[in-house]
Amino acid sequence: MRVTTDRFAVVLGPSAALAGDLPQFSAAARARADLLKGDMVEAIIKLPGGLVPFRPGYETALWVLTQARGSRWRGRILLADVSDRPLTAAVVRDLAEDVVTWRRDGYVPAAHRRVFGVQVEVSSLVDPPRPLFTGRKPVSVRGRKADADEQITLVTGYGADLDQLGATATAARGHVATEMLTSSDRHPATESVGALVRRGRLVMRKGTRLTPADVDASGKHVVLGANEVLGYRRPGERRVDFEVFASRYPSARLTEPGDVLVTMKPHPGAMVDWDGYAIAEFPVRILRIPATETEQFTSRVLGALLFSDGSAVRAEGAIRAGRLLEDQRVILLSPAEVQAFDALLASLDERRAVAQREIDVLDELRRIATGGLIDGTLALTSGDG
Repeated sequence: MRVTTDRFAVVLGPSAALAGDLPQFSAAARARADLLKGDMVEAIIKLPGGLVPFRPGYETALWVLTQARGSRWRGRILLADVSDRPLTAAVVRDLAEDVVTWRRDGYVPAAHRRVFGVQVEVSSLVDPPRPLFTGRKPVSVRGRKADADEQITLVTGYGADLDQLGATATAARGHVATEMLTSSDRHPATESVGALVRRGRLVMRKGTRLTPADVDASGKHVVLGANEVLGYRRPGERRVDFEVFASRYPSARLTEPGDVLVTMKPHPGAMVDWDGYAIAEFPVRILRIPATETEQFTSRVLGALLFSDGSAVRAEGAIRAGRLLEDQRVILLSPAEVQAFDALLASLDERRAVAQREIDVLDELRRIATGGLIDGTLALTSGDG
């Protein structure tokens, strides 16, 4: 395909070749320099590791190519480095906006605030050759002032959030009814998941095998795979477009609100999908509670009881695998106990949400303060005023 002024191409490849340090007089370094000096490269983005599923530690980068020889901003390139953060929907959106507004009609370097992109003179990258990535330091005094003002606004807002959380801590941290737990010497009945499914007391559905290329950060349907179920990734970061899902996966079904999503790999775990209308990604499976069994199970209770005894985990050095999901046994509580346990779990979830909000704010403040000190956009006062 010929790349003209109104057409674009994207090259995904190893970060070492596309953005790394190449030997100064090598053929690869000369070829890369020729492309850069020919005003064919619009932007270079260094991506986080782990994007190639079969090589988790493999680092990748993107080149965005177009014809810019007629631009008044020729001789420059946009560099961005997001290798230190997950590709959330917000990060992808900001990256795309940085690139699509770069060198377009009306572009004024001093007036356009960019989230990740930094414009750099091509000559500074090829003579002598150096790695094609840079920190997020703005290149002008005005840009640095805008960055510092933005950071201070965020810091002030998070500080107010912490004050509010502290002021309302007692009211927000509702009572957890631990007094409902008492000593006992009973031996509750149990039944395997497989038996419950066969008797129609639970419904089990397989997850959908998704093509990696169909998953991005901007689709309608949230993808819930093993990483989301186990808490390694926040739900909502991976999505599939509505039309893509309907056309390419006609036999697949979405989750329903309250479904319990279960994975056995890389280790057992469960989560409740309260919102529903998501895609359970293989190897995740769905356990659904029929309307006739709501006295025996609730979503919270089933999710909590599934692996709490640790019987599904494969012991280190064991020859045999851990227990299969179908063989996993679940305690059968009385309807009254189910309701009481559900209420206890709900109060624990509420308290955990309050604590998590404070942890999230503290983590963001730590990130902003550290990053601002490193790039010089923030400084410390004595704290006496």
